[in-house]
Amino acid sequence: QDTPSPVYPKPETDVKAAVQYLRGRAGELGVNADRIVVQGFSTGAALGAQAEVTPNDAFFDGPAHYPNINDAPAAFIGFYGRYDGQRPDQARYYGGPADSADPQVQARYATADSIAQAADAAGPVLLFQGSGVDDPDPAGQAGSLRDALQSAGKDVTLSAVPGASPFFDQEKSGALTPAGQESAQQVLAWLEARFPPA
Repeated sequence: QDTPSPVYPKPETDVKAAVQYLRGRAGELGVNADRIVVQGFSTGAALGAQAEVTPNDAFFDGPAHYPNINDAPAAFIGFYGRYDGQRPDQARYYGGPADSADPQVQARYATADSIAQAADAAGPVLLFQGSGVDDPDPAGQAGSLRDALQSAGKDVTLSAVPGASPFFDQEKSGALTPAGQESAQQVLAWLEARFPPA
């Protein structure tokens, strides 16, 4: 709320910088630089998708971005995200309305649409979406991203959770619901299949 307009692409660049930070310090942190996976929930999923589909894109160069370090995640896992860049506060987020004549504003909207950028996806993708949401548009977001990734020949899996609404995986206490526990097992199996233990 306090970030001046335009907000985009500051949060998205921060996610990329986090990948770069881990990759650049993989040895001292004890992580495998080739197995950095980005996962997000809701808005976090939208941010993670941006890292996935805009690998090493010069659009995100700036003071928060580390030069000469690969910012592409090895994979992306998204839970109930919105992937087309639409937001309730989008005029503030992108620095103007969607029909703005300003080419910089137009570029922000275009780059923020992860579905449109799917052909550039860096690695495999696992998406979770409840099939019980009342609003059909967000419910279709994961399906639209999956379709775009499939059309581009990418490795993508969509897990639709029957009758589930957003945040199906967490109790108010923060504990996992039964559906959340099942999804966690799916995540582990999916990761092991794509990144077998050395």
